[in-house]
Amino acid sequence: MQQTPDQSAVRVKCAVRRIRTARCPLPTAHCRRAVSLVELLIALAIGSAMLLATAVALDAVVRASAINVDVADGLMKSRLAVTRMLDEIRVGRDHAPVSTNAVNSFRLGSGVTDSGLTFTAADGQTVCYTYNSAAKTLSMQRGTSSAVVLARRVDSFSVQLIPTRSAEAVRVGGTYDLLTRATITLTLRPSEDAQSTTLSASVSPRQQKWD
Repeated sequence: MQQTPDQSAVRVKCAVRRIRTARCPLPTAHCRRAVSLVELLIALAIGSAMLLATAVALDAVVRASAINVDVADGLMKSRLAVTRMLDEIRVGRDHAPVSTNAVNSFRLGSGVTDSGLTFTAADGQTVCYTYNSAAKTLSMQRGTSSAVVLARRVDSFSVQLIPTRSAEAVRVGGTYDLLTRATITLTLRPSEDAQSTTLSASVSPRQQKWD
């Protein structure tokens, strides 16, 4: 019995369906191919790379945050130190540099730049600010008490003093005994990884001994 073309096509479709059913007993929509070893290795490599990049970025953020905290802390302490110096110089008297050569030049009327400053505070105690270039510290000593470190990581510190004479010194032809203006310049590195920052300010004493 001769088959028509339509019957032959139906037979072919049935044969294909039986083959597919034999390979995947579940319906075609639920038949999935398993993940190969190569695909699994590629997925693991991509995941590892993403985790590594995340760890590096997190470490950079933590380091940057720590540096910012150190910088902010160093700048705050340095500004407080400079502000304290300005306030005490403003109400003090008998200002003078600390080194001998600078003291002699100051008494002769020359403006001097020194690494420290001494004066009598409003409470009558002697106050001395000094810079230790080896330890990179700025210290303050009041009276006979021990020196207190005001700032660390100080790359440089200087005080420029401009002298003048009191009325009594002018009358008797004495030396320059008063301070007209003091300019403080402080350069520090807030942290080891930060850039240097320079703070500068000037002040004139209010209490002068005019006789």
